[in-house]
Amino acid sequence: MKEQIIRAAVIGSPVAHSLSPAIHNAVFADTGRKWTYEAVEVQKDSLPSVLQRLANENFRALSVTMPLKEVIGAQLARTDDVATTLAAVNCVTHRDGGWHGTNTDGDGCINALTFHGNLSCEGSRMLLTGAGGTARAIALAAARHGMTVRVLNRTLKRAENLVDMVRARVRDADIAKLDPREKGSFDVLVNATSVGMGSAVNGDDALPVSRDVIGRCKVVLDAVYQPLETQLLRCAADNGAVVVDGLWMLVHQAVLQHHWWFGHETSFRVPDHVVMRSAAERELERRRQ
Repeated sequence: MKEQIIRAAVIGSPVAHSLSPAIHNAVFADTGRKWTYEAVEVQKDSLPSVLQRLANENFRALSVTMPLKEVIGAQLARTDDVATTLAAVNCVTHRDGGWHGTNTDGDGCINALTFHGNLSCEGSRMLLTGAGGTARAIALAAARHGMTVRVLNRTLKRAENLVDMVRARVRDADIAKLDPREKGSFDVLVNATSVGMGSAVNGDDALPVSRDVIGRCKVVLDAVYQPLETQLLRCAADNGAVVVDGLWMLVHQAVLQHHWWFGHETSFRVPDHVVMRSAAERELERRRQ
């Protein structure tokens, strides 16, 4: 009897550009899992029916991207504490007859900083730019890892809402809006805005903070990965900082998705993030040709 292939996918719109099929299929192949991963275009209004169809068609794992992250939770049988707090889901598995969701963005960022920025989180000072979904996930994870977090965002109210959310969930969280008068250094700067994305903007307009602030940061991570080397990372490297590109964050949140999907069947393997990174770079190179 032919072994049935189990299916997985990234869902959202648009998803044709997603690197997820390349990186997840690479690990499936490397670990010998009889799984396949694809991209499925899904709009908000069709989400309930699509989830039912995917379950019927042997899909057992999903990555969730925009515009579905903040609406899919209502369609799931269960969301964990992280996804519930953030009101956003980026990873879903089908078990016990229903879909279950989590959010791996925040811990993916922390793991990228730990592995590739040589950062010890406890007691470290983070400057976080942005207050959207990605920034909220990173702020929550950073506070839970004992980091001091200062938030800088163009819209003050959104920064305040982010700070309030983290304080409500993490006891004794040291998080606040950045005081413009604060002149101290930071162990890490994380850009969770879209500033620097694409190649149309260059120079200081492609920087989320001033060069002076960048010069006061020891490690810099940019969640943007197209281009892979952003103006922020170039500036940080010129100032002697350790730089971590957005592809590493993408990879590490994907590794955590595998943990969520397979649970006790899998454990962290150092080769996983290497395999995913190599697959992502090959796919980016293919698209440039």
